[in-house]
Amino acid sequence: MITFSNDNSTLKLSDIKTFKNFSLLQPNCPLSNVKSIREVFITGSLIDCWEFLYEIFETAKVEKLVFLACKSNVWDTLTGHVGIRILRLHNLKPGKGREYLQEIDFVSTFSSLEYLYIKMLGITTFPDLSTLKSLHTIACSNYKLADFSTLEALPNLTTFIGWPETDSHKTPAEAFIPILKNPSLKAFDYNQTNREDKRLKSFVEEHSPNIDYPMTTITDEFKVNNDKVMEIIPLFF
Repeated sequence: MITFSNDNSTLKLSDIKTFKNFSLLQPNCPLSNVKSIREVFITGSLIDCWEFLYEIFETAKVEKLVFLACKSNVWDTLTGHVGIRILRLHNLKPGKGREYLQEIDFVSTFSSLEYLYIKMLGITTFPDLSTLKSLHTIACSNYKLADFSTLEALPNLTTFIGWPETDSHKTPAEAFIPILKNPSLKAFDYNQTNREDKRLKSFVEEHSPNIDYPMTTITDEFKVNNDKVMEIIPLFF
């Protein structure tokens, strides 16, 4: 499904194939002002090309882009758009397989990105996003991801929010040291087992003692009770 939203109305198309036979510029388009579209949600779709997305970018001033439960063999050819500020990548797979997407280097093409949310991907290392000078907030939950070394060089990272993928999921506390060593960091949160939390606290005190940590006291991502987190998470949904 593709959902387009602006201030006044929403247009939902059942799938990519339907969109290919549709034009946002047609006279009877149900959106009151096509050029005012700010959000695009693509869910449950098998994507074989990106021309439809680039048409949207050319037609409207999209600021928020969401891929949820989508599959594609061409993720590596996706090119971002200068207008995108918020990007959510959630439950993505390559083609028809059951394995989660393992590479998201294409994120680096979203040159104006400010907020990034990634969940249910198969990546093991965080991509190099050092060229994204506007990216300041990352929300992240991925089972295999334990290498955040590239985030030490992210020029304006101020906020990192993470949580375990499952109750039994453990990320070694030392994996977060590169994030804590980033001089721009102002707020950090990742709650898991007591042992790892204690170790993480010691690393925070060693590398970044003046940041806002922890930001939450409840690990459920939808029941956090910190004002800063509650302002950030809804941006992605």
